[in-house]
Amino acid sequence: MLSINKRPVITLISLFSIDLGIRYISSFLRSHGFITYIIFFGQLRITPEITSNNYILTKPIRHKVYPDKNDVNLLINLLLGLKPDLIGISVSSSCFIIARVLTSKIKERLNIPVIWGGIHPTLCPEECIPYTDMVCIGEGEYPMLEVVQKLENKQPLTGIKNLWIKHQDGSIEKNPLRELILNLDSLPYPDFVDYGNKYLIDKTKLIRVSPINASYLKSAYSITSSRGCPFLCSYCCNSVLKSIYDNKGDYVRRRSVENVINELEYIRENREITMIKFWDDVFTYDEDWIAKFVELYRKKIALPFTCYTHPEYTHKNIIKMLRDAGLVIIDIGIQSGSQEFCRDKFKRYQSNEKIIEFAYFLKELGVKPRYNLIMDNPLEDDEDFNASVDFLFRLPRPYIAELYSLCYFPKTEITKEALLNNLITEDKIEGKNNKGLNRYYMCLDVVKDRRLLFRDIIIAMIVSGFFSEKFIRKCKANRFIRNHPKLLLFLLRLYLKFSVISPKIIFKIFMRIDRAIIFEKNIYRRNPRFFLRLINLSLKLVRFLGRRNRIFKYLNFFINVRYQHILDISDYYLEDQNGVEIILFMEDRPNTERKNIYLKIRKIYPVIQRIIFLIEMRSLGDGLIKNDFSNYEIEFDLNKTEIELKIDYSLAGLSFAFKDILKYTVIQKINNNINKEKLYLLSFSLYNIQINRYFLKNNILIYSKD
Repeated sequence: MLSINKRPVITLISLFSIDLGIRYISSFLRSHGFITYIIFFGQLRITPEITSNNYILTKPIRHKVYPDKNDVNLLINLLLGLKPDLIGISVSSSCFIIARVLTSKIKERLNIPVIWGGIHPTLCPEECIPYTDMVCIGEGEYPMLEVVQKLENKQPLTGIKNLWIKHQDGSIEKNPLRELILNLDSLPYPDFVDYGNKYLIDKTKLIRVSPINASYLKSAYSITSSRGCPFLCSYCCNSVLKSIYDNKGDYVRRRSVENVINELEYIRENREITMIKFWDDVFTYDEDWIAKFVELYRKKIALPFTCYTHPEYTHKNIIKMLRDAGLVIIDIGIQSGSQEFCRDKFKRYQSNEKIIEFAYFLKELGVKPRYNLIMDNPLEDDEDFNASVDFLFRLPRPYIAELYSLCYFPKTEITKEALLNNLITEDKIEGKNNKGLNRYYMCLDVVKDRRLLFRDIIIAMIVSGFFSEKFIRKCKANRFIRNHPKLLLFLLRLYLKFSVISPKIIFKIFMRIDRAIIFEKNIYRRNPRFFLRLINLSLKLVRFLGRRNRIFKYLNFFINVRYQHILDISDYYLEDQNGVEIILFMEDRPNTERKNIYLKIRKIYPVIQRIIFLIEMRSLGDGLIKNDFSNYEIEFDLNKTEIELKIDYSLAGLSFAFKDILKYTVIQKINNNINKEKLYLLSFSLYNIQINRYFLKNNILIYSKD
């Protein structure tokens, strides 16, 4: 029970998610003076093969549907210590089973109300209310505030819009929806700053941390400038949400540019981030908004970013402006290469010719596309499959391919059609099933249908870039292979695993250290796990020799590749093991060739006395890999808790100073072939003196044509 004169304490639990919703609710309640804690239960991981367009070698991901007993005990003990007065759990359809188990365990030990929110309670409140005390439908900021205020004032929990409430007599109170929040600027920024109120429970570890990651990408900041999607794709929950909110205000709403930029400035001042990921369903609309955003973003943020677009509804000038501001990867939903299937079944109205034209435009700009395709689709026939194959062969490389396995979310049109045609049973729908947790991406090892497996293998061969079109078409036309796809898969895997260990390649890796060749010839992507093991072995050799030579500098690049994503093979956790944090600020001096970058390096652990500071400068394009031309190392004592540094750069030189006292001239002359119309990226990395720990990486953009 709530004691006298004590404000309620709220603990919010996120299940395998970055969960912007919970972070918004936390900051909203904190802005009203309440104490909040956030617990991240489970960390999503990805295989290194998926990040390399290699769906032929990728292995199944094993997130536990029924939580580990030790993790549950850690959660319960943490809750007992935090002593919350209300527990909120964000529940996706794929985590419905996990939420049921955790809520049951919580109820066994704590006599406090539990409220569920998120996408599954919004879509299926009738499925959720038997397992919890309250269910929040839709936006949760104001309903949660009302609940907490009623708890504080010892008022009965009743009459709160958006909530279904289960009373002690077993009756269910179903309250109507409130209006949508139209003024998104009125909300505080989501709770990403470390107030000492965030925890991660993962693989039997309890870590006091505030993770900064976007999906599987570490140190990338998640942000959305809008709420709602203008489209009604049949496989997506937005089509259902829009109908739920009918006549409750504009479904698509957007924040002001100033509000978005201020949030990014705030997070840059308080956390180390390397990239921005905009999660808007479609970011690239409203040219006037984009123009203003680009102007302020270049001046105040200067970080690489990614976003979603729809080529059918995006003016090319918008993409060019965003490219000039630091857009490096853009997500495009194709879903199927069959234009007719997209129109008739997915309710996506798009032209293949326009997508192809848009793809070549992106290639010309140097922006890498990331195409989304839906696989394992029993609704597609052979004609649709053939159309997808022909379409994918026409897409220019390089590109990133995200191949998703079709998930059946509750109440969507595609789910209803699959049920009607007896293609699935009720137990295949997310909520009763957990496919979205472990099989969100296509994995050939778990595809049971022979016809679908054959199609998946052919598409995987195309997007990998390892095989010629002629060879793939021969495989596709061969009746024996069509009837025995597992044999084809076995032979392809055998080839990829052994094609990277020729003496010639090993010689290039260890003697020439020519990473451009390694990546451009797709050698790393052919067997990422092999290369990651090779990197670890090489690092051990460097430590043993005690030398930081050219090998060490180039291994820095590979380390960044490895730790850019949260991998299923990594033993690296998200706790703050770094001991050092770095914050970057860019001096606002527009239209000048010479500029300053200010850095603050803060020492967290007193035992750290000496660090290695690496600066890498390269041009943006094709995923930040090509056109690398500068890599410099500085070693210095870290004998104070906080050190202020300044980097003074121009296109002719780069110098390094402590508190305005020049210490090093890092670059006397930069490559004379600098393109004045390109963006360049400065990357900063810190290591300890034993080279046995990767501290962190931070980036800032340089606009050469300024």
